[in-house]
Amino acid sequence: MAAPAPRPPPPPWIGLGPPVAGGVLLAARGGGVMPAWLMLGGAGVVVAVCELVASLTRAKGERDPALKPLSDAGVGLARLVSVAVASLESMIAVAVGLGEIQAVPLMVAAGLLMLLTAVVLGVQRLSAALRTIRASGHAEKVKGYGPMIYRNKDDPRIWVPKLGGPGATLNFAHPVSWLILAAFLVVPVGAVVLVGLYARLR
Repeated sequence: MAAPAPRPPPPPWIGLGPPVAGGVLLAARGGGVMPAWLMLGGAGVVVAVCELVASLTRAKGERDPALKPLSDAGVGLARLVSVAVASLESMIAVAVGLGEIQAVPLMVAAGLLMLLTAVVLGVQRLSAALRTIRASGHAEKVKGYGPMIYRNKDDPRIWVPKLGGPGATLNFAHPVSWLILAAFLVVPVGAVVLVGLYARLR
């Protein structure tokens, strides 16, 4: 009986040391499984951040009862995204830890599908909450606010406070807001491109 074909070596991981037998990457110190621990740690951070956002969102709704439906929907969106991202990172961590590198693309696709589903469900809840607020006679409080963006040409402000969560958002009725958004996107996209070029040149 022929011996099974050897498993192909895993792809190199930038900055995490060389691959070893079975597709497991070892830390430079301590012998831990670096990608698995990094992914599981990242999942924990995502959950903690989303819970913080949910807590701040809930507090904002408690300060203004008229906006409570929107804050409740925002809490739901934060938790849905938290579950989707944490599940994605955990699945990748398990695959890498077991040496099943070939399963990572499938898990990434499944995780992205979960994330997309979470966002769609969250947007539906936010839209329903805005309709409820407008129907209750508080339309002026949510003027210009959509489920994901703010757009009000009568408002001269570029940055406006979020209603359903902490922080501020852009007023996309002004062209300069689109320039600001483009500037924010250039930095991470450029960083990914530079890392990719660096990996190819090594």
